[in-house]
Amino acid sequence: MVQFDQFEKLAGGAPYRILDKHPDGRHIVMQAKAHYSDRSAVWEQGTGRIVWKPERAIALAWLRDGTHLGVLREASETQYEFVIYTWPEVQPLYQCSVAPPFGWGEMLDLVISPQNNFALCQWIDQSETGFEFINITTQAVIQDTQSSYFLKGTNDVTRPVFSPTGYLVISYMKSGGPQIQKISIPMINQHKEANIGSEQSWCFKENSHSLKQFLLSQQSPLDGYQ
Repeated sequence: MVQFDQFEKLAGGAPYRILDKHPDGRHIVMQAKAHYSDRSAVWEQGTGRIVWKPERAIALAWLRDGTHLGVLREASETQYEFVIYTWPEVQPLYQCSVAPPFGWGEMLDLVISPQNNFALCQWIDQSETGFEFINITTQAVIQDTQSSYFLKGTNDVTRPVFSPTGYLVISYMKSGGPQIQKISIPMINQHKEANIGSEQSWCFKENSHSLKQFLLSQQSPLDGYQ
């Protein structure tokens, strides 16, 4: 178990959660409460000291076997950007702006897909949350606005988690309702969602949000998945 109080504070705030661990086992990315907002940095596990703290960074995540580092950060009070750096040289390679679909909402978290082909950025507001996709190639990064996902009516959402094969699992709680487990499969902008604990499931394609219901015991409308 990580003893957060043994790590150097970031801008006066102690780290409170782990975002990612480097494959070398020496470095760890965490988030801290600093100046009333979430900030992120890289700590050395052995010494507990901060080894790199990019300016205005909200969340960080390694990719490409730890040779690159993705950074979600504030560009201004209302604007955000995603940047890929080399590691450990921390030289910027590519960057793009990233924003919630309606122009409001506070960016909160960053997760990189196991295939390193896209980044998932989470935003949150008073009663909503959503996820923005950043396509990652060897030449550029760009926000894929057609793949944005908006969850209305709750912001009580767990951190997104990927399986090694690319399944995305998210759980959320709606007021007065049971906990729901959501499973998505990033596949050419197609997603499948399952309501665990019932016999129903839903899917949508691209950004149409045209839901089609099917039984969990049946084959998913997305070819090849059940």
